[in-house]
Amino acid sequence: MDAMVASPDAGLGIPLTAAPLDFVSDRPNQEARGLPDPCVSTHIPTGSGPAAVAQREYEFRRLADLGIKYIRQDFYWHRIEPEQGRFEFDAYDRLVDEARTHGIGVIGLMVYGNPWATTATEDEITYPPDDPADYGNYVARTAEHFRGRIHRFELWNEANAGFRFFQPNIAGDPGAFARLIAAAYPMTKAVVPEVDIAIGGLFYHDGFGLLQPAPDFTEAMFQAVPELVSAYDAIGVHPYPQYPPVVGPEISNETEVDYLTMLDRIGAVVERHAQQPPRFWVTEIGWPVTMKVNQRQQAGFTARSLLLSAARELDVWCVYTLLDGDDDGSFLPESKFGLLKPYDPNMMEVPEASEKEAYGVLRDLIETMETVAAVRLVSVTEAAASAGVMAAKLYGQAGVNDRLAIWSTAETGGVEIRIQVDGRSVKVRPLGVSESTMEPMLGNGGFRLMAGTVPTLVELQP
Repeated sequence: MDAMVASPDAGLGIPLTAAPLDFVSDRPNQEARGLPDPCVSTHIPTGSGPAAVAQREYEFRRLADLGIKYIRQDFYWHRIEPEQGRFEFDAYDRLVDEARTHGIGVIGLMVYGNPWATTATEDEITYPPDDPADYGNYVARTAEHFRGRIHRFELWNEANAGFRFFQPNIAGDPGAFARLIAAAYPMTKAVVPEVDIAIGGLFYHDGFGLLQPAPDFTEAMFQAVPELVSAYDAIGVHPYPQYPPVVGPEISNETEVDYLTMLDRIGAVVERHAQQPPRFWVTEIGWPVTMKVNQRQQAGFTARSLLLSAARELDVWCVYTLLDGDDDGSFLPESKFGLLKPYDPNMMEVPEASEKEAYGVLRDLIETMETVAAVRLVSVTEAAASAGVMAAKLYGQAGVNDRLAIWSTAETGGVEIRIQVDGRSVKVRPLGVSESTMEPMLGNGGFRLMAGTVPTLVELQP
């Protein structure tokens, strides 16, 4: 646990801000877009057998306990339309209705190709169709079937990672992908105009030279299909650090780009073509627990990415994923992204035994943000910034105290900082930890604490 020390002596520690914190004059106006809907990108089983039913119930219970509002779930084209014109929705009806029973919405991830729709393969599902209208019809029919039950859809997944998701090119085909979107969007809106549709999230980086990075791929999409500017409601993004992720979302260096700069660069491309800034959905972000990322770092990185998303007023923020996979030794990082350990039917009896640290920290932050009206990043002193300290103001809804979230991006240890709050008393606690009350010295109105990997909440008392 990050150390936390309070003191009436405000002369110690790096000053966080040049002046006492002000939550009044800079309070966001009522037109602020609000906070992102917390979401988990999942692979929940859709079967009807006892094992699948039990696992779905377990996952939905944990998602509801976590405070999640949406799941992002694969809706496989080849399963929904196994033969052209014959649609089978029973498996997805079960999943969507059970999610709704637990108060959870669904973002339908419309993936991928369909063997009957392409001459390029007889059995692979990651080749795009020969006729984009076939994909558009599948999306439109699915949206129509789930009208009133699903309100958000995402079209495809990481198309610039062609070797995995958009064959045959290693780096995908931006023109072919854009043509799919340009076909599916108007066909779907013609039958269900009220749904929100996002262009499928791209992997940001170039995969160490193998892929076309998201800004370049996005630029090529708009150049290839100019009408794409009117064929989306939101832009999906996957702002992971380099794979496998091992650094926090704020880090920029020779190989990394920080989270908000990724959004800025993609947004600049979209705005240049569409003449207006895009709405973003972060439909995947996460960190696996490995030898280079421990549980506490996973917890801190995840919470900080949600705070950054809230400060940017994104629509959706989806963490990847709920459950660790069973490690078969083939590729360790991919099975370790979960907030929970691998599914075990016996875990229903002792649910806390399955939790990784990130689960409790994220649950705490989501619950806290239920009473937050807006989040804004704080301009910290040069000394604090140089030490890797960051902070965000959490403006409370009516009748709720304002809070400050403070953390450090330093890789080792914490950073002692000094905070001026005009002599008001405060409550201080790291996310995921029980609350404690601390009193500053009224004479100089400050206190100090240790900023660590997991954000610490400072609640200002009236």
